[in-house]
Amino acid sequence: MVDDGGDKVCRCKGYILLPPSPVPPYRGVDRDPFLPSLTQDLLVEDVPVDHETMGRGFVWPLCPPGWRRDAYRLYEDNVLCEEDVNLLNDKQVAHEIKRIIEPHLGLYEVVACEISEPTNYTEPAFVDGLFMGHDIAYLGGDYFSAIRAAFFGSPWFYGKRDPKLTLKFKVLLNEFGLFSSPEPTPEFIRRFKEDAASEANSVFYIWSLTLC
Repeated sequence: MVDDGGDKVCRCKGYILLPPSPVPPYRGVDRDPFLPSLTQDLLVEDVPVDHETMGRGFVWPLCPPGWRRDAYRLYEDNVLCEEDVNLLNDKQVAHEIKRIIEPHLGLYEVVACEISEPTNYTEPAFVDGLFMGHDIAYLGGDYFSAIRAAFFGSPWFYGKRDPKLTLKFKVLLNEFGLFSSPEPTPEFIRRFKEDAASEANSVFYIWSLTLC
């Protein structure tokens, strides 16, 4: 976080691994990114662990030797510890994890992310890759995207689109199903919260995304 005139503004940047979109052409962050996760099968594995390492909250010590342990360890050793975003700090590390997991999980893409508050947006600095556009999503957690929910259907909204928002804003989306410009963001977020009562108190951020 950085301080701008006394107000804390999220200004994070890093890399994330994303599988193919379940709702093309949307290519935002709300598509189940690869992250180390403590699943039920790991809880029943009889794997000797280093309790000091476990005390740091890492998942990889619970994994048996193999590709998942290697990928989780590489991820957790290089993750940004800012809020809940879980972005990687190095592009080459992201591509190495991609190489490890794809034979087992299928295709992934490495995406550079720069996150800003809608009222404190600055132009993205990443230039090495294909700029895809701006998503409007939670800072972390399940990476819920208002763009996906409004125009392409989210599981949290029973896969249904918002007809009023689609009529007004969808024409502004690019070929990746994202906003090319951040300009419509404040109005879009306001209208989305009006139409989706459950999101009235949610905090959304601009995710500027570049395919690496």
